[in-house]
Amino acid sequence: MRLNRYLAACGLGSRRRCEDLIAAGRVRVNGEI
Repeated sequence: MRLNRYLAACGLGSRRRCEDLIAAGRVRVNGEI
């Protein structure tokens, strides 16, 4: 599953908004950007 789709499913925002958050480095997975 793509990360932006997972974050959107968790209620963080739209898939596009989540994609922007990932690109901006505002999302961490296992402590890594």
